[in-house]
Amino acid sequence: MKTLALLATLAVAACATERPGASVLDAAKPAAIQMDASFLDASALSTASASGADFVALALPFAPAHQAKLQLDRVLGKTLKERGEAHITLVTPPEHGVLAPLIKHAEMLALARDAGLQDSSYTTDCVGRGTVGNGAGRLETYYLVIQDDALLAYRQKLADLFAARGGKPGRFKPELFNAHATLGFTKRDLFLEDGVVKDESSCFVPVAFR
Repeated sequence: MKTLALLATLAVAACATERPGASVLDAAKPAAIQMDASFLDASALSTASASGADFVALALPFAPAHQAKLQLDRVLGKTLKERGEAHITLVTPPEHGVLAPLIKHAEMLALARDAGLQDSSYTTDCVGRGTVGNGAGRLETYYLVIQDDALLAYRQKLADLFAARGGKPGRFKPELFNAHATLGFTKRDLFLEDGVVKDESSCFVPVAFR
């Protein structure tokens, strides 16, 4: 049976990406990163425990993500770090902290169930790249750019419920969201706070499912 659960990890903020510029690596890019179609099975929200920071996310199969990361390693000529799991964050830890006084975690999960997010037919057309800095201090992150209107609709429902219960307008911004699944990074993942926007404008190489 498909299950919904709380996902907790080190406190990270919403996602993000710099518009990537040209690179000598671009000439070595493959026609597409090959991925197994099983990666499209977002059938659960999983549980993990690290810092105790709560957030809501769709868990994804890790094996296809890992294989995509290995392809990126070959393209880039270096080994990217990875978390050992794959997911799409729906509510970040800071956002969860804003919502939790008025919307309990169980309600967030119930809304996700009602929205049928576990059966959602999301798509991804490319691996995105976000970068910060230059030279030896350059940081990079790579991720699948996800398209699915149902994910944003879920966040809007949370925003509507938050406002209906007296939440201050603007404290939770449902539109501040770029669905993605991180594949790997150099030193650390990069986020909106770093100036990285993980949307279609950051596409680095296409994805082909087999």
